[in-house]
Amino acid sequence: KAIVNISMGNPEAALTAAENALAVDADRAMSHAVLGLALSAKGATEEAEAAHQKPLSIDPNTSVSLLELAQVRKQ
Repeated sequence: KAIVNISMGNPEAALTAAENALAVDADRAMSHAVLGLALSAKGATEEAEAAHQKPLSIDPNTSVSLLELAQVRKQ
């Protein structure tokens, strides 16, 4: 749901969906990665960077977060 909202240009709804997913399972790396994507889409760069670091501590091979973290740091 969060990814669909991001692609439709609705970062607030994406953020809500990502937060809901994390409320169900806070240890799921991809949910943290999607939170980072939603924060990036919203323009919250510092929060996005922090959100993209969390899934890497759960699963260092979370490629979405590796790519997005590099992108956020480049801005």
